[in-house]
Amino acid sequence: MNSWAKDALDRLLSMTTFFETDDDRLTINISGTHYEINVCDLINFPGTILGDPLKRARYLIPGTSDYFFPRHSSSFESILYYYINDGILIKAETTPAMIFYEEIRFFQLNEKLIQTFYNDYLSINEDDQIEPNSWLKKALHRTFYRLP
Repeated sequence: MNSWAKDALDRLLSMTTFFETDDDRLTINISGTHYEINVCDLINFPGTILGDPLKRARYLIPGTSDYFFPRHSSSFESILYYYINDGILIKAETTPAMIFYEEIRFFQLNEKLIQTFYNDYLSINEDDQIEPNSWLKKALHRTFYRLP
């Protein structure tokens, strides 16, 4: 895409923010499940996909005021809670940790928060690994899980 076309596209995308006010509510469609949120809750997090109007505009459904994201809907409930409650992130117990991690990375939440989540839920601490009882299983375990 040449620079003229990119500039024109950026101007067009920025026009959607011209019509939004802090009192407006956005409708967000997450894989068929609809959510509503106030724009003022989103602008507190300008580095995120939903908080940055230009990033968010890429997902605007043409001819509507709805935004569509083909993402995991039960994870989004926790992400929505993050926006509404000043950056508090709580993962639902029914949501797999890896899926949730991918979702918070996609929506570009706070990088420190993403790293903390990864360290708490996904990193494997060698001291916490339980070795099997039989010598054969131990040998296989050490071969495949403790690679140099």
